[in-house]
Amino acid sequence: MSAIFTDRYPDGWVSKYFVIPLPPIRRTTALIISGRRHPWPEQLTISVYINGELMDQAEIQEGHFTMQTKMKPVMQGKLLIISSSVFVPKEKGISEDTRKLSFLLDDIVIPELPDAMEPYHDLLDFKPRNIFNCTDEPLWDRLSFIFADTYKIPDKEMLHPFKNSLWWDKRSDSLSSISGMVYDKFTGRFLTEGTVQIFNKDQILVRKIGINKKGYYQCKGLPAGAYQVVGQSSRYGDQIIRVHMDGFSKVIHIPMLPHS
Repeated sequence: MSAIFTDRYPDGWVSKYFVIPLPPIRRTTALIISGRRHPWPEQLTISVYINGELMDQAEIQEGHFTMQTKMKPVMQGKLLIISSSVFVPKEKGISEDTRKLSFLLDDIVIPELPDAMEPYHDLLDFKPRNIFNCTDEPLWDRLSFIFADTYKIPDKEMLHPFKNSLWWDKRSDSLSSISGMVYDKFTGRFLTEGTVQIFNKDQILVRKIGINKKGYYQCKGLPAGAYQVVGQSSRYGDQIIRVHMDGFSKVIHIPMLPHS
């Protein structure tokens, strides 16, 4: 084990240091950190840095806690959380765990980002965000940071004049498909058992799809409209994602939280 651990363990614990990279944040926004502090360490102060600048610092009481501060726009960089002290469960007689732990990190929420903690880094080179947009490309990072708020990525309405061209799929006007991965939010590893249920706006079940051994699911032939995509697995809580289908195929990856 590294002397300085900067990641998050699969069971949610972090050590003295926790670091995540930050993509471009174009406007001042909130930064919300939530977690749980156990009886150990006996005293705990958490300091939050962005690109080396101290943003917030607080003494954490036992139990659930939330820290909220403001983030200024950044081109890119890193978020660093430093804990004032750690404990080793084995030394406290709790278990044989020899890790140096500080607190359980439940979530980091930055409204600009769909999932700030990037849960995909353990899943080989698979990063679902690459499918959604090009912000992982350094050049696109720079461009998206300077684009005006009125800039629009081409959508169905903007592409309407091209609908009579040979390459346009005529079926896209009426039927859509959803596909994606079902994965553990903490570790990024795909699930090997479970189902995905799709409900329409009237809460009527329209499809139930099993995931394969690689965590993949796919549903074709959905009419345009509003749906709820619900991931289910025996060792995880249900995850609900709302989506509007408009004749195009969409990739919806489903992060699952294990039962506590």
